[in-house]
Amino acid sequence: MRIARQVVVEGAPTEVAEKLATSRWKQALRIEPAGAGSRVIIDASASPPGVARAVEDDVLAEVCRIQRMFGRESRPTRTTTTTTRTTTRSVTMTTIKRSVTIDAADDKVWAALADFGAISTWNPGVKTSALTSTAQTGIGITRQCQLAPTGTVDEVVTDWEEGRRLTVEITEFKGVPGMRSATAYFELAPGGAATEVKLRMDYAVGLGAIGAGMNAMVMRRQFGSAASRLLAGLKLHVESGLPVGRKDKLPLDAVA
Repeated sequence: MRIARQVVVEGAPTEVAEKLATSRWKQALRIEPAGAGSRVIIDASASPPGVARAVEDDVLAEVCRIQRMFGRESRPTRTTTTTTRTTTRSVTMTTIKRSVTIDAADDKVWAALADFGAISTWNPGVKTSALTSTAQTGIGITRQCQLAPTGTVDEVVTDWEEGRRLTVEITEFKGVPGMRSATAYFELAPGGAATEVKLRMDYAVGLGAIGAGMNAMVMRRQFGSAASRLLAGLKLHVESGLPVGRKDKLPLDAVA
C-alpha cells in the first residue's frame, strides 16, 4: 500500500530539512518550498494495509512535531471534536465538521467529488472552477476557483483514496484577507443505496489578536455556513443530476 501525503510547515526548507535530518523516515520525505514556508511530501510503501496506516500515522506525527517547533499548531489526521479552536501568538486555527447523507451509491458521489475541476457545478460558494494541472485525478492535481461573492483560491489534492477519501489544500488566497491556510478533508462512508459524506475543514487566520477577533465575530460563522452549503449543494447535485446555482433552494436541514 502506498503512503502519499503532503503537510505544509511554516519554516523555510533548509530549516525544516535540518529538523528532519535525524528522522527515521527521512528517506521517505521530500521537502519543497511552499509560499513563505515548506511542503513536506511523504512518499513510501508498506504492507499489509494495517501496517501501512500505522506507519503513515507515525510519519505524520513526526512531521506535526516539526510544525509545532515552528510555532504552528498541527492539523491532526483524525479528530473526535465537533468544533475546536486554538490560538497561538500569531495564528488562530479552527476546525469545523459537517456531514450529510446522500441518497445515491458511493461511486456516484465519488464521481462528483473526483471531477476536481467542476466543483462550481455543485458548490454554490464557487462562481467558476477549472483544472490547472495536466493530470485530472490523484494526488498533486490542482485547480483554481473564483469564489462567490469575491476572491480566488488555488487548490491542490494532497490525499486521494479512490472512492473513499479526498483531501484538498488551499495553496494561495487572492482577495481573501487574513487567511493563512485551509484544508478540506472529505470521507465517504458507503451504505448501499445511500452514502454519508463527512467533511472536516481546518483553517488558519493570521493577524494575531485582530485575526482572532475577526474569526470569532465573522469568519467562523462564514466557514460553517460555507461547509453546510457545500455539502447541501453536493447532495442536491448528485441526487438531481443538475448543476446547482447560488439561488437554488439547498437541503440545508439534511446537513449535520
